[in-house]
Amino acid sequence: MMSEDQVKKSASCALVIFSKAPIAGEVKTRLAKDLGNSAALNVYQAMLKTICRTLTQSSRWDCFLSASKHLDHPFFTSLIKAYGLKTHLQCDGTLGDKMKSTLEVLQSEYEKVIIVGGDAISISECVVDTAFKALDTYDSVLVPALDGGYIAIGATTTHEQMFTGIEWGTERVFAQQKAQFQSIGWRCWFAEPLWDLDELADFERAKSEPELHQKLLDAGLNQAL
Repeated sequence: MMSEDQVKKSASCALVIFSKAPIAGEVKTRLAKDLGNSAALNVYQAMLKTICRTLTQSSRWDCFLSASKHLDHPFFTSLIKAYGLKTHLQCDGTLGDKMKSTLEVLQSEYEKVIIVGGDAISISECVVDTAFKALDTYDSVLVPALDGGYIAIGATTTHEQMFTGIEWGTERVFAQQKAQFQSIGWRCWFAEPLWDLDELADFERAKSEPELHQKLLDAGLNQAL
């Protein structure tokens, strides 16, 4: 759901950052098993802020912050104000239901729409730009994740069965999504696999990359972590 003011677009492309309300115990639950709920929440907020900062540098697309609830949360409000984000309220249902509805809503206003996961810490402006350009000649785009999922998906239209048969949360997601696009006759462009931040090993990787670690610290990551 978007207000009339929000659909006044400045670009032909929409980039949607899928997120969850920043509530301890409800975000980064796999990471929380090692760090605890409070620390996992701090990592999540620093990560999401870093992603927003990275992906709002370009004027070639309008950037949306999307969540299923609590878009009025103070942390979300601060991100929206700081980075000029538009907002999108997700529908109920599975992840597939949410993404399909989001694509349908925004495709009524934009020529191309890409959804990026809120934990896609390795995403870059260059990857997104290349994916949008690929939609000039392909029906869909996917940015695979190293764990077998994917961190971004885009399309110029939707199909009733585009997310049928996807076992969300498993290492089979990318392969199943690729097969589903092929079954409905879509041409799909694939980026090189990237990594997202789900578990302790991913967080340790983020800390081992000096530039990324500094970005997370600048975004509010607890120095003690």
